[in-house]
Amino acid sequence: MRTVLWDLDGTILDSEGLAKDGTRHGFLEILGRAPTADEFARLVGRPVRLVYRAWFGDELGQQVLDAGSKHYDAHVEEIVSYEGVHTVLQELKRLGYRQGIVSSKRREKIVRELVLNGMEALFDTVVGQQDTDMHKPYPDPLLLAVTRLGVTARDCVYIGDQPSDMEAARAAGMQSIAALWGEGDMARLRAVNPACCARKPDDVLDFLLGDSTMTASKGAL
Repeated sequence: MRTVLWDLDGTILDSEGLAKDGTRHGFLEILGRAPTADEFARLVGRPVRLVYRAWFGDELGQQVLDAGSKHYDAHVEEIVSYEGVHTVLQELKRLGYRQGIVSSKRREKIVRELVLNGMEALFDTVVGQQDTDMHKPYPDPLLLAVTRLGVTARDCVYIGDQPSDMEAARAAGMQSIAALWGEGDMARLRAVNPACCARKPDDVLDFLLGDSTMTASKGAL
């Protein structure tokens, strides 16, 4: 297993708080109300543009998205990576692993945030929202990354913080690692049977380098 694919928000970058602030701002400015807890939950890990289109229609959905995006963009430089993640990415690069990003965020935004955090050179491919018609939990974006890298799914592992990440990995025929150091919830992620539940980024290295205690059957470290 020499290829590691990563989710971005809530896994590499601590961006979910700002994303929620942007969502709230867009709702308040255009709809005159805050999002409900259910609406927040249904947006996690999904392409916001497409969800808004389904909820509000093309024109109103775009207005809500634009207002929220403006707020997010004004504060994007405040986003940082989770402690320890950058070091793990660098170590995997040093060990010869190929790495990619597979996210429901638009590609240009992914690249901008990687550049701001000095991480762009660590990844061999970036798959964003516009690159596939179907999104997680469907396997399409993961399979596109596999194709671009010229590897097979069985040689990859996907790391993410949401059940949809684990489901997409399973559908693509690859193992998954549940990231618990950010937004990931142990109970929800264990329910979809990842190969490993990692409490901290260093646990990813333990799993990849063969520490058998990291298997999901024995729980998270």
